[in-house]
Amino acid sequence: LGVSTAAVHRWLYRGGYPSLALRPRLAEALELPAEEVRTYTRTASSTKASAFAAWLDQQLQQRDWTRAELARRLGLEFHAIGPWFRRGVQPRSSTLQRLATALEVSVDEIPPAG
Repeated sequence: LGVSTAAVHRWLYRGGYPSLALRPRLAEALELPAEEVRTYTRTASSTKASAFAAWLDQQLQQRDWTRAELARRLGLEFHAIGPWFRRGVQPRSSTLQRLATALEVSVDEIPPAG
C-alpha cells in the first residue's frame, strides 16, 4: 500500500483511520468492499474513551474525517490532538472555539473531558 509501519500502528492501536484516498486500495488488498473497510475503521475506537473523546470520534465519523484531517483543519500537528483521545484531555478554550467552528456546532454542545 506504500504506507509506513507507523501509519498502520496508528490505525490498529491509536484510533487513527486510513485516509479516504487509501481506503479503496486497502479494500482491494484485503479483498473486502470499500464500505466494509470504512465501517470497520470507524467501529474500532476505544470503549474507554472520555465523553469528549467519544463525542469527537462520533463527530468525525459523521463527517467521514480522519483525526489527521481534523488536526489539519484546526491548524494543529497530529500529535497535538492525540491526548484528546488517549487521555480525554480537552483543548484550551481558544482551540475549543476553533473546534466548534470547524464542526459547525456551539461550544456549549461540546461535552467536558471528564
